[in-house]
Amino acid sequence: MYHPNPYRRFFLPWLAGCHLALAACTAPQPRVGYDYDPATDFTAFKQFAWAEPVSPHRSDHPLTDNSLLHERIQSVIEYQLLLKGMPRRNEGAPDFLVSYRIWTQKHVTADPGLSPYGPFYSYGLGFGYARGPWYYDGWGGPMARFEEYETQTLALDFLHPATHKLLWRGVVQDAVDLNSDPVQQRYQLGAKVGYLLQNFPPSPW
Repeated sequence: MYHPNPYRRFFLPWLAGCHLALAACTAPQPRVGYDYDPATDFTAFKQFAWAEPVSPHRSDHPLTDNSLLHERIQSVIEYQLLLKGMPRRNEGAPDFLVSYRIWTQKHVTADPGLSPYGPFYSYGLGFGYARGPWYYDGWGGPMARFEEYETQTLALDFLHPATHKLLWRGVVQDAVDLNSDPVQQRYQLGAKVGYLLQNFPPSPW
């Protein structure tokens, strides 16, 4: 007669949780950068409003310059600021204004190696969001493999409510994968923006 192991139903979820925790620990941390006005009292930032325009520098990339992505970004920023105790102010004067910008950066990596396709070969041009790999032999020299790819950088700005002077800026690279679905994009943006705001308010000098 079959006797089910009573620990099996507890062990498998525990094992899956260990794998997720290990993946989170080994995943590279987002690359972020900051700049701010040290004369500003950021502890006084309690409520915010969106600047007009919210994203003043629009990209010509067809996937970054679309209202769906921008609504997603604004929703994530509002939620992350709410978690920091800084909700959006609907009426009255806010303590600071929020603006952001997202743009595409193109990168090329080179990896020495041999190609079975001859001295020069390329494929996978697709719709233009990724390209490669392609090979080049340097006119008789060693064969090199080149890969082109794109990443999205997000800059988050906090501005003075009256003068629109820049008071704080945080930048996170590889903020979102434009080829992923909307649910994944929201998760990616939430993780990256949340990490970006971990060090806000900045420590006083």
